[in-house]
Amino acid sequence: MRLHHTFYIPKLEECKNIKGLVSYLAEKINTGKMCIFCPIINQKQFKSKEAVQAHMISKGHCLMELESMEYS
Repeated sequence: MRLHHTFYIPKLEECKNIKGLVSYLAEKINTGKMCIFCPIINQKQFKSKEAVQAHMISKGHCLMELESMEYS
């Protein structure tokens, strides 16, 4: 993921369920059509997963928002 998408999981050593986290992130992008970095209170649903991906790349949002309790 890091090489192809420039995405990495920060604090990887603290993650207890990497497979579950990656599955959740994929579902949020592919099914929910939502950015994984934008704050949950400001999130909008995009028209397609490609639109989400374009947004994430153009805004530099190919990372997780660690301040959010969503991923705890």
